[in-house]
Amino acid sequence: MSTTEAKDTGERLMDVAERLFGERGVGHVSLRDITGKAGANVAAVNYHFGSRQGLVDAVFNRRMEPLNEERIRQLDEALAEAGDGPPTLEAILRAFIGPTFVLNRAHPEYMQFLARLHVESTEVEQRFLHAGRFQELIAKMRIALLAVFPDGPVGELWWGTNFLVGSMIHTWSKGLDMERLSGGAARYESDDHVIDRLVRFGAAGLRKLATGGEARS
Repeated sequence: MSTTEAKDTGERLMDVAERLFGERGVGHVSLRDITGKAGANVAAVNYHFGSRQGLVDAVFNRRMEPLNEERIRQLDEALAEAGDGPPTLEAILRAFIGPTFVLNRAHPEYMQFLARLHVESTEVEQRFLHAGRFQELIAKMRIALLAVFPDGPVGELWWGTNFLVGSMIHTWSKGLDMERLSGGAARYESDDHVIDRLVRFGAAGLRKLATGGEARS
């Protein structure tokens, strides 16, 4: 097998696995499901990825690493533009949210896969949460948010960010259904319009939490 053929087989296995994981979830897809649709065999999985888990990790990292690199780049840009002062909260959130919509547009199957990982809370996601690039992103986000809210309670900022991630994932998955669900009242004009709404929504929520706007019963 030539180097090109080997690379093509590895990419084909990841493409098929990504689609099936997004459709069914990681736990409901067998190696035979993947190799059958990819026109390969189990030996090819072991050759390219070492194991089924290695294939899952490769599918996850193939697009996640470039995504986080772009988020970090945009966040660094926002910090640099702010100079000696804090960046705007909206710029921080846009750096975190915006690149995910670009990826969703290019590879919706991958984003379905990510959404399922969040629901299933698999070992893959747990390893991702401790990976270097993600930890770098979270560290920069924390520094930037504390610059905006120097006296804000850190725990509330974590809760707010968690709520924002849930909203972001739901929007990837269901955003295009909004016009139908709302009877035409809510339209998905473009990714940029939806990102703007999500940034405004997230910023308002974080400000409320960070400034002590705690709900009262």
